[in-house]
Amino acid sequence: MTHSTDFRKIVLILGCNGFIGSNLVRMFSQNGFITWGVQRKLRNEVVDESNRTIDYETLFSADFLHTLKEVPIVIHTAGNPRLYGSPLDDEVSLMNRLIWYLNSIKFKGTFILLSSNAANASFPIKSNAVTISNITKYGKHKIILENRLRAEARFNFFIIRCPSVIAP
Repeated sequence: MTHSTDFRKIVLILGCNGFIGSNLVRMFSQNGFITWGVQRKLRNEVVDESNRTIDYETLFSADFLHTLKEVPIVIHTAGNPRLYGSPLDDEVSLMNRLIWYLNSIKFKGTFILLSSNAANASFPIKSNAVTISNITKYGKHKIILENRLRAEARFNFFIIRCPSVIAP
């Protein structure tokens, strides 16, 4: 990273190799933004070679976290419905770590959680232990992430429930 980086034009996208995340990378890149994509494990895929892709381990490295303070937009699209079970805990852990860090640096940017209408339920889940029979694991996961963000975030955030994004 050079000192000449225009941080106002950087967007950090968690889940950059998924359907929504990869399309956001393309859209922001086409509109002159630098995207920093984050994925669970780095793969050989390249969404846009002019932009940076990192894994979760790098995201939470001291050097990168210091740089994150300057990023104006963080978009969380991560969530792989094929992995739900124990990786659900990994996703909640990721959100907890991210919220804790953004709070600790007094993050001044905007955090956007892209959720899903699969999270719709007749009442909100108050804890991870609640089970709702009419909601998928994907929907439950999204509700848990939404509630963690609402309860803990001390920075600007938006939760967007995308219609027609429903996983098994």
